[in-house]
Amino acid sequence: MEEDDKSLLISGRGFSVQWEKKVNGSMTSLIYKNKEMLAHSDDFPVQPVTQVFRAPTDNDKSFGNWLAKDWKLHGMDHPQINLESFHHEKRADGAVIVRIQTSNLYKEGKVVTTSVYTVFSDGTIDLKTTFLPQGVLPELPRLGLAFCLAPAYNTFTWYGRGPQDNYPDRKTSAATGLWKGTVAEQYIHYPRPQDSGNKEEVQFLTLTDKQNKGIRVDAVEDVFSASALHYTAQDLYKETHDCNLKPRPEIILSMDAAVLGLGNSSCGPGVLKKYAIEKKEHTLHIRISK
Repeated sequence: MEEDDKSLLISGRGFSVQWEKKVNGSMTSLIYKNKEMLAHSDDFPVQPVTQVFRAPTDNDKSFGNWLAKDWKLHGMDHPQINLESFHHEKRADGAVIVRIQTSNLYKEGKVVTTSVYTVFSDGTIDLKTTFLPQGVLPELPRLGLAFCLAPAYNTFTWYGRGPQDNYPDRKTSAATGLWKGTVAEQYIHYPRPQDSGNKEEVQFLTLTDKQNKGIRVDAVEDVFSASALHYTAQDLYKETHDCNLKPRPEIILSMDAAVLGLGNSSCGPGVLKKYAIEKKEHTLHIRISK
C-alpha cells in the first residue's frame, strides 16, 4: 500500500488498483496482468459513478411525457457529485479496506452512496455498495454503478437472463443461461435512441479481449442487473435519431441493485408499483476479479 496526499495505491502480484482521495474518490486505475482495465474520458470523470438516470424509453416519454419530464425537472441526468468521506485501513489478514461515501445531488433530493472495497492479495476486490435516496425525488430510473472500460474488452459473457435485453417486468421470455456476444450486439437500434441492453438476474459476467483476458464480476448474496454498451446514458439521451448516434470505443459496464420496469405507457398504464424502485436503502454486492 502506497499513499500520498492525493492518491492511494494498492498493489500485489499481477494487479494494482488506485484511487484519488480529494476530489470525488474516483478509481483512477485497475490493472490486471499488466493491462489497464479502465478507460478515461472527459465526460466520464468518476469511476465507478453512481447511476440513477437512464435514457428515457418510449414508454417513459408517453402519456404526457410524465416520467421523462420529472427526470428533467429534477436534474436526474446531471447530478452534482460530492465526496463526503474517504477512509482506508489494513486488516490483520493483509486485506485492505477502503470506505468511500459520495452524494449525488439533485434539485430537491440526493442519493447517498457508501462503497466498501475489500482488496485481497490476489487482486480480488469485494465491493459492497449501498444507495440511500433522501429528500424529494421523482420515480427512480435505477440505482447502481457504472465503469468505463478499455475498448479491447468487447466480448460480453453473462450468466443470467438473455440473450435479448430484459427488464423487471419484461423478463419471462428471457431464459436464464450462459450467454455471449459482442458489446456492439447488446444495443437495440430503435429509431429514437433510448435505454437498451439491460440483463436481469445476472449471477456473473465477464468482459474479455481477443486473448480471453479481462475482468470478471460475480454476484455476492443476491443477483444484479447489468448492461455493457458502447454508449453512456447521456449519449443516448442527447440524440433524437438513431442515424446520428455514434458509439464510443470504450465499454460502459452498468451494474444495478434496482431497475425501474418499463410499464405500458405507450398505450396503457405506467409501471406497476411492484416493478418500481422503493425509496429506501438498496445494496449492490459484487466481487471483481481477473
